[in-house]
Amino acid sequence: MKTMVVGWILIYLLIATPVAAEEIQAQTPAADEPLVLSLRDAIRNALEQNLELAVERQNPEIRRPEITVEKARFDPSLRLGVKGGKTIRPSASAADVAILGAGAVSPIESNSLQYDLGIEQQWSSGGRYTLAWDVTRQGGVSTVFDPNFGSALSVTVTQPLLKGFGPAVNRTDLILAQNNFSVSRAAFERKATEIAAGVEEAYWELVYLRKNYKVELEKRRAAQELFAMNRAKVEQGLIAPIEILVAEAAVADREEDVLSAEKQVRDAEDRLRRDMNVSASALQDIPIIPADEPSVAPAEVRIREAVDTALDERRDLREARLELKNREQSVLQTRNQARPALDFEGTAGLNGLGSTYADDLDRLGSRDFYSWEAGVVFTLPLGNRAARSAYIRQKMELEKTALNLKKLEQDVVVELKEAVRSVETDQRRIVTTGKSRALADKKLETETERLRLGLSTTQNVLEFQKDLAEAQRREIRAIVDYNKSQTRLARARGTLLRDRGIVLESSLRDRERNP
Repeated sequence: MKTMVVGWILIYLLIATPVAAEEIQAQTPAADEPLVLSLRDAIRNALEQNLELAVERQNPEIRRPEITVEKARFDPSLRLGVKGGKTIRPSASAADVAILGAGAVSPIESNSLQYDLGIEQQWSSGGRYTLAWDVTRQGGVSTVFDPNFGSALSVTVTQPLLKGFGPAVNRTDLILAQNNFSVSRAAFERKATEIAAGVEEAYWELVYLRKNYKVELEKRRAAQELFAMNRAKVEQGLIAPIEILVAEAAVADREEDVLSAEKQVRDAEDRLRRDMNVSASALQDIPIIPADEPSVAPAEVRIREAVDTALDERRDLREARLELKNREQSVLQTRNQARPALDFEGTAGLNGLGSTYADDLDRLGSRDFYSWEAGVVFTLPLGNRAARSAYIRQKMELEKTALNLKKLEQDVVVELKEAVRSVETDQRRIVTTGKSRALADKKLETETERLRLGLSTTQNVLEFQKDLAEAQRREIRAIVDYNKSQTRLARARGTLLRDRGIVLESSLRDRERNP
């Protein structure tokens, strides 16, 4: 009997000592100092380093100059021109015929120098005006003043009255550019929300797996204590040696569970690193210790308020509504382009003339010499098939976009209701799993005491230990799932970043405004 006891003691020393060393190693798996990471820092790191988001961040900056380009269409332009010329033409005067005979001609030479200064601008109404001032010096002409100065100050206005009339039509490209910029901004924010939600769920999964790892360590420790207790009883001859074999087998099984749990933790750390886009560096091998504990505080959610918030805050809905506005604007423009053209054209001006430039300006300023003309031009394309077809196509696109928006709103409401129900269900799961864990703990305590009194078996106690560990896992899972459900609810509402206190920087320009 003593020989058998000594043998079991040697077996225990060979098995238990490495296990204790591995437990220490598992708790600190790397020589480097662990990275204690808060949830907020994890999200910020992901938003700062994610490559897909970096691409999306550029799109609003690419779209921004398009707005300036379209606004520039209504900027005035200045025209300044100078040109000179010389003309030699034949002339057959009576004096030439008398002196040189029939068919005789003499050359007449004239020269000119013209200055042209003007301003023109297109209006958002579709019209255009031109204000021009022309000054011409002529010499060698048959006038009282030779040389003479002639000037003209005129304004010309063209205004469409049907096709191409109105700011709503002529600002179409500008409105589309502004909407497209807002769409790209909303797409950037939507992508950032998706990334933040993914990081948050990965963070809470790591929290769960680390707690599960601790449960496995505790389960192994309990098996080791049971093994030690059975060994002592075998030495005292109180129980059969088979009981120590049962405990020994349990220690080996739970060692395997610890290794599996440790692997799951490392895998979860890698997934979190991937979501944060951590580059290949020393950080790849540093353990991540979540600094935040999952919340168990009850959350009251009102469906109607949540739906209203989602319909107002969701970025995908904002993108869809902006796309609908673009379609409405395109329908407005193509409907206008299908109309016949009726354009008003008018010109009015003052004229001057003199032997000197001063005389020319005096006559121009007297307003005695003026000119004007005005009229309308009507143009009707026969058939007008191209414009009508474009209008019909845009109307169909508008109807399609409106249906897509309605479908998206329905999907958002369904998603939101599911998220709210998940939060409520997980709240109840926390209560029930907590009760289950407390009962399992009490059952194990009772069964362990019965084993000390010789009223139970090692196998029974091991089963109760497994039951307790499973109850602890279910409780931890319920708590972590509750926090994940809150993440999905905030994402469904469209308020995840705001709720987490994250302010997005869409560009270097934003970073300069928010150092």
